[in-house]
Amino acid sequence: MSTENNVGAAVKSVRPALLPPGELAYYGGLGLMAVFGLVEWPVAGVLAFGTMIARAGRESSQARARGSGG
Repeated sequence: MSTENNVGAAVKSVRPALLPPGELAYYGGLGLMAVFGLVEWPVAGVLAFGTMIARAGRESSQARARGSGG
């Protein structure tokens, strides 16, 4: 019983740090494409980094819009 509570608490604490399933699939697919040589590692890295920057910018602009009374 105590182990189940510990596992549940661990899942609740880790869940916010995990990527949403769609993003996890994107980055996983990008990694697999690099592993199998469909894209070069530097290209995969630039694509992943660019996607992260774009997402952060979008989330920032949405937060500003919500904060301005919208």
